[in-house]
Amino acid sequence: MTINKHHFAETQNLRQAKKSYTLLERKVRFAIGSRDNETLNILLPFLFINAGMIIENNLYQIINSNNISDKVRKNVYSKSGLHEKWATLVKESVKENYNKNITDLPFSDRKKYEELLNFIDENINWLYKIRNKFAHGQLVEAFNNKRTEFNTEVTDKIKKLNYFDIKKTKKIFEHIMSDLLLYTASSYNAFSVQFDKYYAKFEEIQKQFNSSEYKNYVNMLQKRHDLKPKNTSSRIKI
Repeated sequence: MTINKHHFAETQNLRQAKKSYTLLERKVRFAIGSRDNETLNILLPFLFINAGMIIENNLYQIINSNNISDKVRKNVYSKSGLHEKWATLVKESVKENYNKNITDLPFSDRKKYEELLNFIDENINWLYKIRNKFAHGQLVEAFNNKRTEFNTEVTDKIKKLNYFDIKKTKKIFEHIMSDLLLYTASSYNAFSVQFDKYYAKFEEIQKQFNSSEYKNYVNMLQKRHDLKPKNTSSRIKI
């Protein structure tokens, strides 16, 4: 399979995942607006899984693009988990463009890359931990890998999960991390020029999708729903 064919196939996968996310997202917003918490609790795990699909497809679309060298591609594929693959993509791109390890970079440049790695560490790690629990039917209560004890740490994350958490992580990877990593992989000069712009967007999204703004968003959807005719419903029958 050639790189071009692989990239085209990953692009098709990504487009399909985005379509299914959009459909689920509409139903999630309707459930929030209509105060249908039962439907919302059913849909959120699947929206979460779908967001994970998009982030995973983004990764493979990047590493199978012509911007990535065979050496970097090979090193990324050698890692087992998605968290390690994303982090390796950043680290290997640094080595290729700077001809240095991250720890050997000038302070300002090093901080830029460390921000990327910290974000990956904090978000991708949890994303796939929770996604794996959902895939094994642990939608309310999570267990350890042997399913012999409760995993209270993951269960707590599941119970606190909301629409904004999912949308924020997806949006950051889809519109910021993916584009920024393409710059990182293709050219140091391009990365240096673009980083501040993308990091400003990153901060903007963090503020836009915080917990206090989520409450305002819920209120807005509920008020909008209350103004609509009452003969329309997308409630799931159980």
